[in-house]
Amino acid sequence: MNLIIRGQWFIAPQGLQALYPIIHNMIIDRGKMYDSTLYSSKNPLEYFSMSESGAQASQKSTYADAPQNSVAIIQLGGTMTKNGTWCNYGTADIAANIREAADADNICAIVMKVDSGGGSVDSIAPMRDAIQYAQSKGKPVVANCDLCASAAYYVATYCDEIMADNDISSAFGSIGVMAQYEDDAKQNENDGIKMHVIYSTLSSEKNKPYNDALAGDYTTAQKELLDPMAAAFQNQVKTARKKLDTKCDGILSGKVFFAKDALANGLIDSIGNLNNAVEHARQRSIDTMMSQYINTIK
Repeated sequence: MNLIIRGQWFIAPQGLQALYPIIHNMIIDRGKMYDSTLYSSKNPLEYFSMSESGAQASQKSTYADAPQNSVAIIQLGGTMTKNGTWCNYGTADIAANIREAADADNICAIVMKVDSGGGSVDSIAPMRDAIQYAQSKGKPVVANCDLCASAAYYVATYCDEIMADNDISSAFGSIGVMAQYEDDAKQNENDGIKMHVIYSTLSSEKNKPYNDALAGDYTTAQKELLDPMAAAFQNQVKTARKKLDTKCDGILSGKVFFAKDALANGLIDSIGNLNNAVEHARQRSIDTMMSQYINTIK
């Protein structure tokens, strides 16, 4: 509840709108939830891979069941949160899946199937670390994306390649950060509840961005919380995307681009379906092995 109401988010507007009913119910019902079991505890992650013959397999055990030189296919979808929710796996769960694929001798590369408008800021680091771990093990990671916005795009920039799944609905960007605070003081007042919040005389800066925002002054939150994260996001995109057209209007300030424009402006590398992504990932794996071999004989 605290994460949704007070957290910082790299998220596209449609993803934010999906959270409104949850936020409203949490506040009105005082955080009451009728089923507190996490999605990940009820629905263990399945293991998808594609063999060299093109056969796609789904296992509920481990990647050890996949044929040699298979490509692992890992899903990143919905609103991203670090820990599992009632509806989705957390990125900590997905990151563990990536690491397992990276450690499997019969997995040569990873395709990350992305369909997400973003999510919480703290959901990014587990994915980044897992992707970099896979790369350190010589396993390229290709992102094959439909909607890939905000935090999801942040994650995709760490991959070896970003590919649009199609040229109809695939969309990229929404590079920016936001926070949302819901003021429940009026509701408390209507319920006969009066809140007394007392700070130490030595704690004048504690929660200042939040308190200023509730008072209608957003400057502190923007400068101290949101702007540093937005700048870090922009810097990562500029560092990772060598062909990015930084002069394109809105490309670093939140605009969303469909696949063809995203390709033209350097947000992505290619357009293709899952089979294309698997082929690219496998070829990158071969290139990586060749490069390692050449380096050993120099």
